[in-house]
Amino acid sequence: MTQYIIESVAIDFASNGVPENLDSCLNRFEETLSSSEAVDSDDSREFCEALFSALQDNTAEDIDEDSLQPGECEMCERYMPLTKHHLIPRMMHGRMRKHGYDRALLNQTADVCRPCHNAVHRCYTEKQLAMEFNTIEKLMQSAEIYRHAKWASKQPVRSRRVRQS
Repeated sequence: MTQYIIESVAIDFASNGVPENLDSCLNRFEETLSSSEAVDSDDSREFCEALFSALQDNTAEDIDEDSLQPGECEMCERYMPLTKHHLIPRMMHGRMRKHGYDRALLNQTADVCRPCHNAVHRCYTEKQLAMEFNTIEKLMQSAEIYRHAKWASKQPVRSRRVRQS
């Protein structure tokens, strides 16, 4: 049942993003938690508080990752601000450890611009990225990603800052 909760939360995050506040977190996961035998209804609020706290900490780390110095994107080769793309998505690390992957391999990243990073995650699921497209070379052999990178390489460099509220 715990795996069900983890998968439900992960699917929700992929569809709706990270909850903005604790109340939003409670509203979004109330049904999932109430149907679970793993979390008592009294513990639902504590569970959401812990989840939201962990999300805030991890979001801060992601912002740091996304605030890298400008450089050349490994996909489109444009010089612009880069993000770290985990070649094996963090969501899949537990499963991949069971297949014998070590931490060094799991934590390999590629420096890519935000448009290319978004294209990778738009084209493939976390499982596909981990199993089939876990190197830049394999990603670039994909017709969809190759087409995107070729198109992106011809686009003007634009960087959009997101205002934090």
